[in-house]
Amino acid sequence: MGITLNNKLHISIVIPSFNRKEALLRCLDSLCNQTIGINKFEVIVIDDGSDDPYYDIKEKNWPFTINVERQENKGEIFSRNLGVSISNGQMLFFLDDDIELSPNYLETMYKEFRRHPNDIIIGTLIPKYNNRSTLFQNVCNDGNFQTSAGEIDLTENLSGIMVVGRETFNKIGGFLPLTQDGRNAWGGMDFAYRASLIGIKTWRCPDAIAYHNDFALHDLDSMCSRMYNVSRLSILHFQRYPSLLARVPMYVDKVPIDFKNDKYKLIIKKTMRMLISSKTGLAIMKEITNFLKKIYPSKCVLSSLNRWIIGGYIFRGFRQGLKEFGLIDFYTN
Repeated sequence: MGITLNNKLHISIVIPSFNRKEALLRCLDSLCNQTIGINKFEVIVIDDGSDDPYYDIKEKNWPFTINVERQENKGEIFSRNLGVSISNGQMLFFLDDDIELSPNYLETMYKEFRRHPNDIIIGTLIPKYNNRSTLFQNVCNDGNFQTSAGEIDLTENLSGIMVVGRETFNKIGGFLPLTQDGRNAWGGMDFAYRASLIGIKTWRCPDAIAYHNDFALHDLDSMCSRMYNVSRLSILHFQRYPSLLARVPMYVDKVPIDFKNDKYKLIIKKTMRMLISSKTGLAIMKEITNFLKKIYPSKCVLSSLNRWIIGGYIFRGFRQGLKEFGLIDFYTN
């Protein structure tokens, strides 16, 4: 049965944050304008050891109940689990601190949750560009956002815009870190994968819009850095769940060539990926990109070049992860 909306506070919103107070304040401001009653939810902010502690945030006259808890820097996974442990609601909303919500976000997600009270629900994430957008942002902004309604693949789960019931959260086992410092490159996917093993599905609510002030979308270098780090840690995911690799298509041409198992076209694709992803190959691609920005800033051409360059950093991060963490079974079904 779903949770009945009444006068009792039953929604807990957990927001981990580290050294991003201004972004967090914008996130909290967006919660002030929600169409659902402000007496229906509480906000739990976990200050993950920020250089400038967040104590003053609680002193602001927020219209909702807010609790700010500080811990030593342990990463977002431990932060989210801590937030759950000190929360009161039976319905758990998880937000990243650089998210701003549309006014009907909580209400729309609540209604969707009523339809699937024992599953995972995510909203729709749309990039937000403050002030003037950069050329890289214009190139990336092709409107191809994940907005499909209904059940979605577990690889699409996003822990920064996720809702789950407390009982289900505990049944899944909460969030799990990949490393001792509390990091997890794909915390949402990890959570959804373990959920799928016990029959719990993931659904998207397309009308619940969340705007993402993502620093990695500012320029190409920031995006490359993120994807390198994510791909490096992805090895730990695939070691933990070997069958997951086949469900993440961006790594198809990043794994080492296997002349016994790979088809001819895949061998060619992997060889091209390896050549382009070399230091020399990426340097040439970047020079071409910078040159075209000046003389022929075609969105179509630059988009293709950016994808190949980002793919090169995904390749390099993935291979670095293999060196650091060891091999995985690339052909597990």
